[in-house]
Amino acid sequence: WGYFDHPPMMAWMIALGRLLFSGTLGVRIVGVLFSAATYLLVWDMISGVKKNHYVPEFFLWVFSMTLLNAYGFLILPDTPLLFFTALFLWGVQRLLKKNSWSYAFWVGTAMAAMMYSKYHALVVILGVVIGYWPLVRMTKAWVAVLWALLLYTPHLYWLYTHDFVSIGYHLSERPNQPYRFDTFTLGYFINVFAQFGFTLPWVVYAWYKTPKGRFNTVLKSLVFFVLTFFFISSFTKRIQTQWIVVIAIPTAVLVWELYLRDTKIRRKLLVSAAITTLVLVYARFGLVHESLLPIRYETHGNLAWSSRLKAAVGDSPVVFLDSYRNAPMYAFYQGGSSYSLNTMGYRKNQYSIDGSYEQIRGKKVALVAPKNHVFWQTNAPEFSFEKAVDDTYHGLWIDRFTYYDQIKASLVQVDSDQAIVELVHPYSYPINAQHIFLSLGVIDDYKRVQQQIPWSLSGQRLPVVWKAQ
Repeated sequence: WGYFDHPPMMAWMIALGRLLFSGTLGVRIVGVLFSAATYLLVWDMISGVKKNHYVPEFFLWVFSMTLLNAYGFLILPDTPLLFFTALFLWGVQRLLKKNSWSYAFWVGTAMAAMMYSKYHALVVILGVVIGYWPLVRMTKAWVAVLWALLLYTPHLYWLYTHDFVSIGYHLSERPNQPYRFDTFTLGYFINVFAQFGFTLPWVVYAWYKTPKGRFNTVLKSLVFFVLTFFFISSFTKRIQTQWIVVIAIPTAVLVWELYLRDTKIRRKLLVSAAITTLVLVYARFGLVHESLLPIRYETHGNLAWSSRLKAAVGDSPVVFLDSYRNAPMYAFYQGGSSYSLNTMGYRKNQYSIDGSYEQIRGKKVALVAPKNHVFWQTNAPEFSFEKAVDDTYHGLWIDRFTYYDQIKASLVQVDSDQAIVELVHPYSYPINAQHIFLSLGVIDDYKRVQQQIPWSLSGQRLPVVWKAQ
C-alpha cells in the first residue's frame, strides 16, 4: 500500500500493464491510456458546441504543453496524478452544476486516487477549496472528503506501520542546499516557462482574461494557488519542474475557453503551439536516440550497459553503491537480483524498507560503483565496465554479503567527554557484533556529511553474538 518516495498508484499501473504485455510495453501501456483519457476529460470540461469546429487545433494546443506531452509516455507518478486531477476537476464541475450524491462520491474517489498517485495532490485539493470557498458550505463536498479519507485509509495505515517514513523524508530528511537565487527562485520561473514553452504569453493572458463563472473561478484559483505555493517554497528549496505540472489541466481548459471567444489570439496561440510542439517532437526522438541531444538522459543506453555488466557478473546478484535508479534498471533489463547499498552521504530509498536485502544476505555478490566513488580510495577494483562514454564503473566480489542498515542508533546522553548511544536490533536473527562497523556522522543543516568517524562495536558492552530483541 505504499513505497518510500510515493504512494503506490504508479506501481499498480505497471502491474496491471504487465498482466497484459511483457517488457516496456507492459510498463507503459496503462500510462499511455491514462494520458489519452486525460485529454478527453479536458475536452469534455470545455463548454459549448463551438469547440467541435476546432478539434485539430485543440490537440495541437494540448500537445504543446511540455510535461503534459511527456507524461504520455514517461511513466512517473505525475502520469496518474494528471489523469486523476483531470477526473477530479471534471467531477467538481458537475458537482457545481448538479449537486448530486453520485458526483460527490465521484469527486471523493478522484481525490483518493490523486493522493494514491502523489502527495502533491494535496496542493491541488487545497487550491480548489481555498480558491472557491463556497465548496466548504456544501454538505456533499464534505461527504466527498470523508469518502476519500475512507478510501485512503489503507495507505494511511501503511504510513503508520512504517513510521511515516515517506512524510518524514519529504518534509525534513530530503537533502537540500543553501539558497541561491539562480537555482531556486529564478529556476522556479524557468520551470514555469518550461511547462508551456512559447505559448506562455497567451497562457498568462488566458489566466486573467477567461470569462467569469463558478468553474472558471475554481480553475483560476487552482492555478494561482499552485504557483504561489511553489513560489514561496522556492526560497527554501529547489523546485523541480514536475512539481507544478498539475496547472496544465486547468490551464488547458482556460486557454481553450478563451480561444473560442477571442479571435484575436487564435493565430498567435497556434503558431506558438506549433513551434513548441516541433521542439518537443525533436526532443522525443532525442530520448530514444542519444546522438540527437547534447546531454545524456537517463533513458539512454540502459540495455547496453546492463548487458555489459551482466556479461561481467553472470547470474550473481549485483549491489550498487548509492544508486536506487541503477539497481532496478539492471533488474528490469537483465532479470537478475539487485540492491542499492546506501552510504552515509546518500539518501534512503525503497531498498531501505522493502526487505529485499534478505534475498541476497550471505550470498556472493558483485558490488559496483562509479570509478570516482570514494569507496575506491580504500578498496581495489576487480573488474570494470563502461556505463557510457567517459563513465566507467568498477566492481569487486564479496563472498558473503552482510549489511545491517536497519540497526537504529540514537543519542541517549551527550557529555563533554563522552556520548551514550542506544542501538536497537530489529532483525529476527542474531548478529556477530565483530562483523559490525559503524560510523558516526556529523551533518550540517542541509544533510551534508561534514565529518565521518569510524566506530567498531567490538568490546563496546555487547556480547560477541548480539541476539535479536
